[in-house]
Amino acid sequence: MTGALLDPNFYVAHPRKSWGNWDLLAVFNFNETARNHPWLVSTDQQVRQGAAEIEDCRWDQASSTLVIRATRPKGDRGSLFLRAPSGWALAEPQGLFIAKEGNDGSLIVRKAVEFGDARIEVRVGFQRIAK
Repeated sequence: MTGALLDPNFYVAHPRKSWGNWDLLAVFNFNETARNHPWLVSTDQQVRQGAAEIEDCRWDQASSTLVIRATRPKGDRGSLFLRAPSGWALAEPQGLFIAKEGNDGSLIVRKAVEFGDARIEVRVGFQRIAK
């Protein structure tokens, strides 16, 4: 699969495989939401990527914790995708899926969530590291 960055916010690819061909378009808004601390990027629970299920997202500066409140039907499962700029690490990475972005050293983190109740609060702690 090959792709090209048309602009810092758009990625277009045309995967070609023996079993099929398709077009892929991704739109990223990292530049518009650039923050100097970790933040929510998206979810996989609804096509609007968080607009429907995320009730609140806030950065607790005192504890270096990202706090997210979400609502979905009880029993639903899904993922939260977070981005931590270069210079941040997870305080407790156990159970999280982590990828390091090769261009800027930021982390993309996947946090699996299960809605035991219709409303949940997720807290993900971070810590500063030397760059």
